[in-house]
Amino acid sequence: MSTASAVLTHSPTLRRLLYEGLLSLGWDPTDTYRRAYQGVPLLPPTISGREEHDNAPLFWEALQDLTGDSDIGLHLAEVMKPRPLDVVSYLLLASRDLREALQSFVRYQHILSGGFAAYLDEHGESVRLVLDLNYRGFGSLRQQIECLALLLIKMLGSVTDEEFQVQGVDFRHPAPRRLSEHKRLFGLAPRFAQAHDALVFSSSLLN
Repeated sequence: MSTASAVLTHSPTLRRLLYEGLLSLGWDPTDTYRRAYQGVPLLPPTISGREEHDNAPLFWEALQDLTGDSDIGLHLAEVMKPRPLDVVSYLLLASRDLREALQSFVRYQHILSGGFAAYLDEHGESVRLVLDLNYRGFGSLRQQIECLALLLIKMLGSVTDEEFQVQGVDFRHPAPRRLSEHKRLFGLAPRFAQAHDALVFSSSLLN
């Protein structure tokens, strides 16, 4: 099969965390997924458990209306408990420092999702971890990327004895009306309508 016609897939890891997060927030995960994908035929899971990448927007675009929570992505990440669930997670834990951990994340990002276009951008005392996650026919999905950004901050905190702190958070999507939850959970106001989704932090943390 050629690259152009290959079906992109993603790891079921995030879905496991989403199920737990929805349950923690009082939502029935199975019912929520069923309603999000209502009427849409889905391919059966592969033997490896990987899922079709381009189905994800259906879930994330429906989630706000289904829950009535305009910050549902942030609230899901807030209750998620990051822990090793796949090979990438174990690579992060086994790394000798944050630089190696992030290099492993970037190198093996396709294991998490075929739509990832992540990379590390170092400039002097500042580092940007770009987290672009792309889909055919869709722009950046606000609830998904806000959830992933906060979840990754929590994961990087857990592998650095909570030393990891962001200096900035960039998002490609427009600014929502309310930023109070962003300020509470990120500890700052993100920048919106940027060229990339990214976490910005001090280069001193890399070592």
